[in-house]
Amino acid sequence: LFGFCLHKIFEGLVLGIQHADQPILISSVFWFSCYIFATPIGLFISQLVTFNSLQQMRLLSLTAGNFIYIALIEIIGEEFEAENYRVLKFLCFAAGVSCSTSVVFLEG
Repeated sequence: LFGFCLHKIFEGLVLGIQHADQPILISSVFWFSCYIFATPIGLFISQLVTFNSLQQMRLLSLTAGNFIYIALIEIIGEEFEAENYRVLKFLCFAAGVSCSTSVVFLEG
């Protein structure tokens, strides 16, 4: 649960940085509200419905694929389009992937 909360902080930071140059509009407030309530709604639905192991595997696979797509295509793709600091961005990206991957080995 701590890791999830920490992830949400950095996720919000990324979203804020990407849209920092845009004025705050009513539509931005609407989408921010949707973002805030998405996690509690998902938790509520998962508590109401019972899943067998195959259904759980399919949903977790769909969720993991969604995270990978958003990370690689939407966020990282936009960052590497700009010409400035490409090497530094890649090194930071590689360090982040290495730290995230090392967690698997630490859990043992």
